[in-house]
Amino acid sequence: MTMTKKQKTYYLKHDGLRCPYCKSSNIESGALRVGDSTLCADVKCSVCGRTWQDVYGIVDVEGTG
Repeated sequence: MTMTKKQKTYYLKHDGLRCPYCKSSNIESGALRVGDSTLCADVKCSVCGRTWQDVYGIVDVEGTG
């Protein structure tokens, strides 16, 4: 099932902590996978059973030394 723009907006607005389909906070993320230029994790809602994939990107950088 394709996620609608409204569902994506809801999920991102709630910092990825609520199911974009049923709005439950009972979600579980799988292990991170590194691709050529992406970092992804499969996510599943324990209430409605739907799944989706979180896609991570670099949003900031700080010097440490």
